Amino acid sequence: MKKIILSLAFVSAFSQLPGNTLAEESAPEIKVASKPSLVTVFLTGAELRHTAPVTVQKGKSLVIFTGLSSKLDPGSIIVDIEKKNIAILSVYSTNNFLTVVPDNPKTKPIRDSIAFTEDALAEIKGKIESLTKEKELMYKNDAIFGKEKGLPASEVEKSADFFRKRTMEINTDLYKLSKAETTLTLRLGLLMKQLNELNSKINPPSSEVSVLVLAGENITSTFELKYRVADAGWEPKYDIRVESINKPVDLFYRANIFNNTGVDWVDVKLKLSTADPMQGAQYPKMEQWNLVTGGYNAQQGAYQQSQMKQLKEQNKKVDFKTVEVDELSAEFDIEQPYSIPSDSKPYLVDVNNKSLSAKYEYISVPKMDKDAFLVAKVVGWNELNLVSGNASVYFNGTYIGQSKISVVEISDTLELSLGRDSKVAIARVKKSEVNQHQIIGNYEKEVFKYEITVKNNRDIPVNITIRDQVPLENDSRISISFSELSDGVYNKSNGEVSWNLTLQPGETKKISFNFSVKYPKEFAAKKKKFRTVSAPSF
Repeated sequence: MKKIILSLAFVSAFSQLPGNTLAEESAPEIKVASKPSLVTVFLTGAELRHTAPVTVQKGKSLVIFTGLSSKLDPGSIIVDIEKKNIAILSVYSTNNFLTVVPDNPKTKPIRDSIAFTEDALAEIKGKIESLTKEKELMYKNDAIFGKEKGLPASEVEKSADFFRKRTMEINTDLYKLSKAETTLTLRLGLLMKQLNELNSKINPPSSEVSVLVLAGENITSTFELKYRVADAGWEPKYDIRVESINKPVDLFYRANIFNNTGVDWVDVKLKLSTADPMQGAQYPKMEQWNLVTGGYNAQQGAYQQSQMKQLKEQNKKVDFKTVEVDELSAEFDIEQPYSIPSDSKPYLVDVNNKSLSAKYEYISVPKMDKDAFLVAKVVGWNELNLVSGNASVYFNGTYIGQSKISVVEISDTLELSLGRDSKVAIARVKKSEVNQHQIIGNYEKEVFKYEITVKNNRDIPVNITIRDQVPLENDSRISISFSELSDGVYNKSNGEVSWNLTLQPGETKKISFNFSVKYPKEFAAKKKKFRTVSAPSF
């Protein structure tokens, strides 16, 4: 198989030629109007592949692929030819601003209206011309008639009455026809403007790729053309469905694909890729791995933001965002063909469905929210090559809300939040916000007492983690001590206290949570934590 990869410099040199070269002038042209058969969609951008059988004569032939996207990247063109006895002499791309699809179903109603309006205008113009000539003829006849002498007065009066009456009728008809002509001319102008605007969207300028070949004989061979385009991409969309907490998690991996390349993808084979479409032949260089910034350095992040800004400027209809993907790029073959029109709208395609083993547990932070949240800890997720994105959560056939799948953390277990569960009841009661307030020399000491009650109203056992907190000892003069912790675990680094409980069906457990804070008197200690919300101001 003959293959040529077109470099950017090579394309620039050829695409700037004012006309055909001498070799091309003597070569017969063979135009190939093929639709893409395979589209690899990247998160930003796409690669299109066209294949077509082409019959060439012995000697030189110029094979021209027509109707390609005007957003074709010339530096990405690759041409493959199946037969070995066909040599590729040159390849270049050009833009075609003249091709218009006259029978496009989207423009047909407007074209029909234009044709109807033009016919009506032609009919009006014909009537105006006929009446104008009749009027001119009447004036000539009147002039001749007026020169004759000896006519009876009654004949002269009759002639004058006819002339006057007919002239008024013609003038009235001409006035009405003139108004109708003005209205139809204005309507025709608006229709033409609408057609031009629609043509600019659905009949945009196209590109052509010309391949000059030399064949050793008359032969038919399969030509394959590949090239990259801008203004396309995909984003992940997940559905998480859980029937009950003793069954696996059903993860439905889907993707929203958009196409704004100027070429409709009709019944094409699709591939989704997380690779970088701009990657070249140079081997990759590793950037600094900074755990704080999430795996890439600030310079690389700035570059990605710059790329997103450029894409936004090129395509005002589609917003772009930065998402996290695995370092090793992945591809997903979509089983059934899809049609993705070039209209910038998102079209949903199925990528993969899988049932995953999960361990279910509840998490609650009752000092901030009295509800328990069901969490599925899923294993085996890293085999699916997921991309960070939003997920719609369904539990027991009910839509729960939106969650997020994040693949940034390096872990074998993926935590999925499945929403609230009202059947696990939790209450946090303040036994005494400030039970004791003592002055000890230059220090103050305060004691806080809480009671947390958890009840399992389900008919199966549940595991739940209760989280609370105490102030941080972020100053050597601050000390925290516990008088009651009910087997809780205290994390001194972040001030969090947690309890892991297992409750049988109908069981209730209580947690006593008592602690004291000692701090210098001059401290303006915050005894409570507050949250900020929006409220009207009158």
